[in-house]
Amino acid sequence: MTELAAIGHVRSPHRTAADTPIQARLTPDTAGSIEILPEYLPGLEGLDDFDYAWMLTLLHLDPVVDDGTDPLRPVPFLATDPDQHVGVFATRYPARPNPIGLSLIHIVGVDGNTVEFSGVDVVDGTPVLDIKPWVPAFDLPHRSPEPGFEDLRIGWYRDSKLGRR
Repeated sequence: MTELAAIGHVRSPHRTAADTPIQARLTPDTAGSIEILPEYLPGLEGLDDFDYAWMLTLLHLDPVVDDGTDPLRPVPFLATDPDQHVGVFATRYPARPNPIGLSLIHIVGVDGNTVEFSGVDVVDGTPVLDIKPWVPAFDLPHRSPEPGFEDLRIGWYRDSKLGRR
C-alpha cells in the first residue's frame, strides 16, 4: 500500500475545529493559502490558469464530535432532526474511517510555493495531500438538467437546514 505524504500545509484564520466552517462554499470570501513543500514546487506550474481546484486534506485533528453514537451513523451537522442518524458515507461528516477532507477552493493566485485561495474550511496547519484542478466537463454531472440541478437526488440533504442551495 502506498503511504500518503503531505505536499504542503494550509494557512488559515481558523485555529480550532469548533470555529471552522463545515464547507468551503459557506465561506467564499475567507482567504487562506497553501504552502507547498519545495520538492513539489514544479507541480504548481499552470495551476494559476484555473479559477477553482479540489484540495484534498488530511483531517489531522480529532473531530469535534462526542455524541456517544455509532461513528458510522452520525447525525449530520445540517440535519433538521437532532435524532436523524445516517451512514457516514452519506454525509460530509469529519469523523470518518479515513480522515480525508475535500474542499472546492477558489484559486486567487500562485506566488512561488504559495497558493492563495478563498473558501477556507480547514484549520490552520492542515496537511494538504493533493490539489487537482476543477474542470466543468469532468466535475459537473453529465446528466444534470440545465440550468440548475433540481432533479438530482441529494438524499437527506434536500430536507436539511440549507436545503436546495
